[in-house]
Amino acid sequence: MNFKTTFKLFNRMFLLRIGYFNFNQTVTTKGLYDLCADGVYRILFLEYDMIKMSYDMLMAQLKSIQEMYQLSDFYIFESSKDSYHVICFDMLTTCEINDILKMTSCDDAFKNNWRFDYVPRVLRITKKGNKAPPKYIETMNSKNNHHKKSLGHITAYESLLNFEVTNKSNVVRTGIWGIQYTTKHNIDEGKINDK
Repeated sequence: MNFKTTFKLFNRMFLLRIGYFNFNQTVTTKGLYDLCADGVYRILFLEYDMIKMSYDMLMAQLKSIQEMYQLSDFYIFESSKDSYHVICFDMLTTCEINDILKMTSCDDAFKNNWRFDYVPRVLRITKKGNKAPPKYIETMNSKNNHHKKSLGHITAYESLLNFEVTNKSNVVRTGIWGIQYTTKHNIDEGKINDK
């Protein structure tokens, strides 16, 4: 059950969302951290799972962000119906990542969490309950190529999600971390075959 409504109060618009989650139901999935093994640089992860926006609007926003911050290619994955993960393999500092995230409409929990100044962000790379692994859709090409890119992340994503990064110039050998985690959030109801 989900209930969502908006209302205006003191000349401000508020969104109230009430939902029921079956907290007895959990699944295990795997993901990769945005943080490089040096502990300093990260790659850009954007998650558009909770914010439903048209694909054309998403692409327009990504193009603006890409140009504003002179980022290289964006790789777009569909994580479930009308939900997307976007990855840029440019190596950036936490401050740069947070500045970019503030300019996006990606999920609030993904960008407005104080923990992410210290804790790496994770994007799922395997199935989650009845949801398939993220599926590569397309590359948003860029003429910008001055940031170093994380070869560790590129290699992992190419092998795990079956797609190819065409622009491998300016790459740096990096170690990366993955994680296997249990989640209760946003899993499809019905039979779960992980057990």
